[in-house]
Amino acid sequence: GRINFAEKGIGVLLDAMQKIITEVPNSNLVIIGGGGESEWMNKLIGDLNLQNNVQAVGKKPFKDLVKYINASDVFVVPSIWMEAFGQVTIEAMSCGVPVVTSDAGASPEININGQTGFVVPVRDSVTLANSVINILKDEALAKKLGDNARKRVLENYTYDAIINKFLEIIKN
Repeated sequence: GRINFAEKGIGVLLDAMQKIITEVPNSNLVIIGGGGESEWMNKLIGDLNLQNNVQAVGKKPFKDLVKYINASDVFVVPSIWMEAFGQVTIEAMSCGVPVVTSDAGASPEININGQTGFVVPVRDSVTLANSVINILKDEALAKKLGDNARKRVLENYTYDAIINKFLEIIKN
């Protein structure tokens, strides 16, 4: 996606990363996306002294995203704006990766707080950090959330699941 502070919550995530690395020093944040406010983001990474724990890898082809998602312990979508439908959240969940999303837009309908990941208030970097830390420090919790996330996608967001729900609406 595009690097955008006002919509995507990049600044909130970087603020949270400061706390995350104090609790989990070997944690690593990979930011995929480009354009927009990339220069501002890179400056902030340096200003916050996060360059050893944050890699901005730029835009990647869609086909390569699954490699990054599958290499993740947690997937964070800290959107500030009203995300209508967070496809990237579903993509991460389909890989069995626990997610942390903000409560903007449809994210809380996709990511069930405490079941498939955590939903945090918009712009709340402290709660965001604590949620990520909880997942990183508790392997059993991470596995449970990831398994539940994948199950939720299979039951609700595959083509077959959507077609069956649509047919049920028509029947009723």
